[in-house]
Amino acid sequence: MRISYNTIDINEFSTINKVLAEFRSKNNLIHPYDNVNSQVIACNISNTDIKALEESHKQGMDAVSLKDKHLHYYHTLLTSQLSNPKAWGMFPIVDSLNLTLAATEEEVKRAIKFFNDNEATKGTQIRVKYVEDNRKRDRRVKSRYLKKRHVWLEGEPNKRIYLWTGLVGGQTDLTPRPIRISLNPSVFTGSALRNLFSAINDTNVFDNFWESLADANITRVDLAADLIGVPTPTLIFNTPRCMHYDYEKKRKNSVEEQENKKEYLQTQYAGNKSTSHFKAYDKVKKKEEKNQKHVCTINGPDSQPLYYTRIERVLKLQSNGSNRKFKDLVGLPHMFKEVQFYSPTAFKELGECQYDALETGFLFSLFKTYEKTHGLSAELLEQTIKKKKTLPEYKNLSEKQILHKLKKSMLSEMHTQIERYKLTFASAWFEERQRIILRNILKFMLPKKYRENTI
Repeated sequence: MRISYNTIDINEFSTINKVLAEFRSKNNLIHPYDNVNSQVIACNISNTDIKALEESHKQGMDAVSLKDKHLHYYHTLLTSQLSNPKAWGMFPIVDSLNLTLAATEEEVKRAIKFFNDNEATKGTQIRVKYVEDNRKRDRRVKSRYLKKRHVWLEGEPNKRIYLWTGLVGGQTDLTPRPIRISLNPSVFTGSALRNLFSAINDTNVFDNFWESLADANITRVDLAADLIGVPTPTLIFNTPRCMHYDYEKKRKNSVEEQENKKEYLQTQYAGNKSTSHFKAYDKVKKKEEKNQKHVCTINGPDSQPLYYTRIERVLKLQSNGSNRKFKDLVGLPHMFKEVQFYSPTAFKELGECQYDALETGFLFSLFKTYEKTHGLSAELLEQTIKKKKTLPEYKNLSEKQILHKLKKSMLSEMHTQIERYKLTFASAWFEERQRIILRNILKFMLPKKYRENTI
């Protein structure tokens, strides 16, 4: 067994229990190693689970088998981690936290001046850097704000926040707040988080930084959990009212690669991406493509990384009409409150389409199949609605209302078909652990007097 900064090598799968706490802590620094380790060693993974992990790994990162025995191994790993997350050290992760702060015109001017470059921050521990970011998500934010900087403490460049200051065109009642902070709390230890925000407060850029931070609007929070050994294409998850499924494949391959290589999905979605939704993605592939040096992986005896799928609940609070304040962070909805997981053995329900589902996701594939059989595919939709309008129960409805009614009925049938594959999980454990991590983030980012009324 060998442990480095961002990889853990195991010589045999029987040693997996010994490295789980290290793996989890490296990917979620806000949770102290000792806390995670005490949970893991109290209830080790069974030999059956270890065997399933070994067999899953034998398929390789670019191969997923839908043979009965392999579906059984994926099923074993998924049910074990969902029902006994404590043994796997599967603590909730806050992968992203986005806040907007109120500020006066003078505060905004001081912030733009101070956080402009390292010459302006001379004499402090704070370091800043402008980095062009072409991500679609950031381009939308960039169009609203004047300045964007990475901000960190000297000697800790990997523990940084994104800071946007000033609004293009000035502030009105219809614009967002003029200061925006975005961070990934999981890359910070508690002390690092406290030190950085204390240093920002000490700049005196803001008249009362702590008060502004406590009253900040939460615009987005990503709550996550990591599944080991479960290939992303075989993970089936859903929400009761979901009417939209989507997926993304991995990097674009050359024509030759596309002809010779199966291209499995890398990310799958349940819900509309413009509002709150769930997603699952291949964390190992993302680490490779984005060069995420802070992400730790486990390598098997063959020196190849184990499957590692992240499931996230993306809460876009303001898109949903919420104005939750940062001081109320602990009261966020439970990450798994509305999600349902299904056994990978459900792939057999797709018949000949099951291999296509590895490229698009199980529910996306099932959804498209149902659309065709119910006449709701793009080429049949107009004709179907035309026929329905002749029926008494649809006569006084608009086309949009008819489509909604038909989709609702279709989805009900679809959910019934896979109901018997539904899995149970330790909901209460996850909920309590989420409250603990959110409470810790609040504790490290805000002094006690500004969070004294929090849950």
